[in-house]
Amino acid sequence: MELLFCYIHSFQSLDKCQINFGGKFIFHYDHEKNRLSIKVNEEYIADFFSSSISNVSALVGKNGAGKSAILEAILYSLGNLEISLYTDVISVFYIGTTNEIVFHGSKGLPDITWDNELKQADVIHYSRNYDWEYHLVYFTNNLYDRFNPDRKHEGNTHNLSIRADLEQRSPSSSSGGEGLISGFLNREYYRIIKMLQAGIALGDSFPFPKYISVRHNGPVDPLLEDPESDQENSPRNQLLIAISNFYDEFFKEVSAPEKVFIAQIEKMILLDFVESAKHPQSAFAIPGDIDIIPKEPGNLLSLVMAQFGSPEHYEVALQSAIELFTGKGVSYFEPFVWIPLEVFVQEKLEDFLQKLRRIQIEGTRYLTFGFSFGASGQDQFSSGELALLSMLSRFYEISDQQAMTSKEQIRDNALIIIDEGELYLHPKWQKSLISVIIDALPKIFPEVNLQILLTSHSPFVLSDLPKHKVTFLKNGRTIDPSDSSLIEHAQTFAGNIHTLLSDTFFMDNDFMGLFAKRKIDRVIADLTSSAEVTAERKSDIKKIILSIGEPIVRRKLLEMYDIRFNLGLDERLARIEKKLGL
Repeated sequence: MELLFCYIHSFQSLDKCQINFGGKFIFHYDHEKNRLSIKVNEEYIADFFSSSISNVSALVGKNGAGKSAILEAILYSLGNLEISLYTDVISVFYIGTTNEIVFHGSKGLPDITWDNELKQADVIHYSRNYDWEYHLVYFTNNLYDRFNPDRKHEGNTHNLSIRADLEQRSPSSSSGGEGLISGFLNREYYRIIKMLQAGIALGDSFPFPKYISVRHNGPVDPLLEDPESDQENSPRNQLLIAISNFYDEFFKEVSAPEKVFIAQIEKMILLDFVESAKHPQSAFAIPGDIDIIPKEPGNLLSLVMAQFGSPEHYEVALQSAIELFTGKGVSYFEPFVWIPLEVFVQEKLEDFLQKLRRIQIEGTRYLTFGFSFGASGQDQFSSGELALLSMLSRFYEISDQQAMTSKEQIRDNALIIIDEGELYLHPKWQKSLISVIIDALPKIFPEVNLQILLTSHSPFVLSDLPKHKVTFLKNGRTIDPSDSSLIEHAQTFAGNIHTLLSDTFFMDNDFMGLFAKRKIDRVIADLTSSAEVTAERKSDIKKIILSIGEPIVRRKLLEMYDIRFNLGLDERLARIEKKLGL
């Protein structure tokens, strides 16, 4: 089942807004006559993206053009949500298995009539409610998105946005020492790891990482944070100094990388404990055996904990770290450790972080998690690649393989809505976004008929879509296909990136940053003025001109510079006369 058309009468900035999504049929709604006309889309190609993705289309326009408002209108009008925003929307679906065109209207619209000149559609009917299985899945990385229902999974609507995840978690709901951001990041890693270990592979379009990487951030000596402290010679601080000195010697004597990594975690646990322990100063005596105990991970921790009579939670946490960060295939290069995903046991990571929280330590304060192709720092996944992984893992979380309850699963038909999915992505990955999505989603949802709707500011995304699948927006209204301004736009599919970027929907014919434009405008003003120019300003003008990347602009300004500053009066007059044909 595929959403072909939406008419949004009035919603936020939208006014009589019509969107054809580039499917098998094209529609136009005449509000005055209350009439919907239908015709065949001559540019339509069946299975253009894949047999399991009925369509991929995009909404394009400047900020404030109405892209997000259209998404909200679709979500609120087609979603079974407790929040009810009044939206006058006509939606038209095509059910390919039965060759039906189905009209769905909200309560605010009267019954409609239509022109049916088609023989391809055997059955056409109109309803205010639909009884088929249809899911709406919404994702955005944008923390400022406005779609915010009460729950992440409500009715047929699944809100996978980052804001929804953050808002449904708060520090008060976190356990132990885990803060809001730490908890969010941990859930991100768990979700990504589960997807990576599921065996989904995308090949060359987006190679998945082979390792989970962990970097210790090196616990900071509390004394270094406040060197002017009056308590520098207190028993507590003397013990902290002794612990730091012990590990300084440890790292000099011990070369085994796995022992060094575990000892860094042990040092973190000990320093945190001693710094925060609520004991009288007399309790912070330096253990007598500190200079003679063997340099092995766990020895100093056991000694200090025995002195304080503290619970075994601290030693248990360290043992959990040993189980996680040592074993088959693990590689080390200070301060990193790499664990092959094929042997990585996520439960061990969850167990370790849980034990840290039990002793009031946030693991992500001292450990940075990531992913890499190989066991080296040069193979680390970038933040943009992690953003792509995060998006795909959120979809995987509601797949049949992973969803915890039937309420979270999507079945039969789904409209996947991705709002500005290129956020955080380098142009290389913006160029690959559509390819990654159409490769990954059918593997994540193998039994679901998928349709994808994007909003984008990226010409790289636009170049993967035929023009009839792109809706151009301006001031809350779509641009009619017959509009002369739209006819002048180049075809988007396989379009030249520079041509698309120069389109008025992106750049208003400006080819440079506003700051650079202002600088050049001032240079031109100085070059065309008869006012005196200081020697310093003259030098600055020359430097600015030589730094300009556009060769035509640079050459013209150099010519103007020569005329203004390097030519004598006779030469200037001669050039002027030549131009005037005198």
